[in-house]
Amino acid sequence: MIDALAQAGWDFLNIESEIALTNQIIRDAGFLWSFLLTTLMVIGSFSLEVVFRGVLHNTLKQKFRNQIYVILLVALVYSVLMVVLYPNPTFFLFNFLGFVILGIIYEITDGNIYSTIIASIAYTILSMILVFI
Repeated sequence: MIDALAQAGWDFLNIESEIALTNQIIRDAGFLWSFLLTTLMVIGSFSLEVVFRGVLHNTLKQKFRNQIYVILLVALVYSVLMVVLYPNPTFFLFNFLGFVILGIIYEITDGNIYSTIIASIAYTILSMILVFI
């Protein structure tokens, strides 16, 4: 998807080359370091879902009855925080869309946080597998 955006002229801050460099560093790191990185990312996914879905989403759900507003607001808060850490419009877009999808999963499963934790962990593991393909 990033390649398609780059070909369309949406390659903000030369993100395609940054991702290629990051992927190469991960590939060169060896199995143990890649496994450790994946494990830390899984723990991060778990804690991220507990904070944003378990706390923020449920708190906003009590204040706003409209589920769409809650999903969009939580996705926006998360995406803005990620932009502070890594200022790139493409990452903002992907984080926002990913968090909207996780919010929809959360609402479809009637507030089952385990479904979003599993989806987030599956996404993390899949992204690491794609680095090595």
